[in-house]
Amino acid sequence: SSAASGASSAVSSGASAASSAASSVINGTPTTLNAPGIGEVSLDGPTAAAYARLGGATALGAPTGKAEKVGDGTVTPFANGTIFTSPAGSYLVQGEILKRYMDEQGGPSGALGWPTADEAETGGGSKVANGGWISEFQNGTITWLNDGKGSFSETVTKK
Repeated sequence: SSAASGASSAVSSGASAASSAASSVINGTPTTLNAPGIGEVSLDGPTAAAYARLGGATALGAPTGKAEKVGDGTVTPFANGTIFTSPAGSYLVQGEILKRYMDEQGGPSGALGWPTADEAETGGGSKVANGGWISEFQNGTITWLNDGKGSFSETVTKK
């Protein structure tokens, strides 16, 4: 009976360790990055996981500010985009869409709410007519599309 109890305890302990490891991969491990001119910037687990998934320093560059708490989430700016982390997940918005979202739409506390997906290329990419980028939010989308002559324009669609 004692051997069975020990085996059961070992199995339970192993399952707990596996569950913890899986949670760590999904949620990420909090990370601290040293940003030139800013100092140490702490990334919570979900933001750190998104940073790694999106290519880390190679793709996003260094943080350009510390994470800012906004409502029930955080906004962490990097040289090549911003990661928004909320109960909706951790997602990247960048470039002209990021400028429109933050400056004209009020960011995550504005009418569009939090991002619900990473910014993505759409319509065959930025070099073709009606191609460009799209970001999806809780309450709408922002697109930045090529008019076919090399000029881009944004469209904000609210749900």
